[in-house]
Amino acid sequence: MAKLIYECGLRLQECLSLRIKDVDIEQGIVFVRAGKRDKDRKTVQASVHTLRHSFATHLLENGYDMRTI
Repeated sequence: MAKLIYECGLRLQECLSLRIKDVDIEQGIVFVRAGKRDKDRKTVQASVHTLRHSFATHLLENGYDMRTI
């Protein structure tokens, strides 16, 4: 669940409210019902490549040397 929250930028309650039919694995889309301000939205699952870049960015922001990343 933590991976899904991170990949899709979900809020905790949005993740807890997901149903199996809300996740389209083939298309990489998650349909969020009644999110912030009670609005529905679609979000895209991040690829492994995107997640690796996000991880590297977090390391840089926390002072790690670019050569060690």
